[in-house]
Amino acid sequence: MRIRSLQSGVRGVATVLFGTLLFVIPVALLASIRPGLLAVVSAVLGTVFLFLSFSRLPRIASVRIIGTGALAVAAILAIIHVSGLLEPLYRRDGWLLLGLTTEVSPLQVNPGDTLTYTLSTTTTDMRPAMARRFVVDDVTYRGMLLYCFLPVHDGDAFSIVGEPMACVTVAEDSQSVLNTVYTVVYAKLQLPVLNAANWNWSTTYTEGWDVIGVITSDGQKHSDLGAGEILNLQYSVVVPLEHPDGKIRSARAGLSYRDPQWATYYIHELRFQFEDTVSVVPLPG
Repeated sequence: MRIRSLQSGVRGVATVLFGTLLFVIPVALLASIRPGLLAVVSAVLGTVFLFLSFSRLPRIASVRIIGTGALAVAAILAIIHVSGLLEPLYRRDGWLLLGLTTEVSPLQVNPGDTLTYTLSTTTTDMRPAMARRFVVDDVTYRGMLLYCFLPVHDGDAFSIVGEPMACVTVAEDSQSVLNTVYTVVYAKLQLPVLNAANWNWSTTYTEGWDVIGVITSDGQKHSDLGAGEILNLQYSVVVPLEHPDGKIRSARAGLSYRDPQWATYYIHELRFQFEDTVSVVPLPG
């Protein structure tokens, strides 16, 4: 009877172990979460479950099995982290990763002045950045998305002034504007959702909205960002009159597209911090 119980426990621990690893490792790779962090979380959970199973509470075999399995998962994840076996996958070796060029001017402003942001991205490889699905005003757009979070003061985004400009050009001749379709879009973020495809996009700007972007689609025609093409976005915001002296909270930008070289067309959500720092100085007098 004891042997049968032991066999049942081993099978249970093995089930928890392999089931958890099959789920944890893919999620960790997709979310760029290092296995060391997951090992710590798994160790804490395993310790808690084992403590509960040996406490004065009624001993529940499943609780002990889960706790033992979680500790085994923690040990394996720790070994993976130390060995660096998954490091090439975390570096995305061989994946199509686009860079982003950002520019902000001027770098010193007074309250009420205008700031201009310029962003551009290009495919330097021989493969395009493929379109993915977004919903804009309840219409499906399929394109590559370049977007930027507007700078914020007291929880409110700076207001956009003037008309944003966007275009698609060729890397060899930045003055040669292509006929690729594109649309400037805006979003208001209710929750910190990481996937830009889940945001409520609109072609109409409303003051106080958080994000501006450009997508290579007009709702009827859709396009990838071809090899050697550059996607550009330029817009201006006004510094609030009540903004205090000091640094403006850095804007963040992002790219959202599909990689064509993987069978599953892996979706990239890349985030970038602006390198330039903008400072607000008091008005003279």
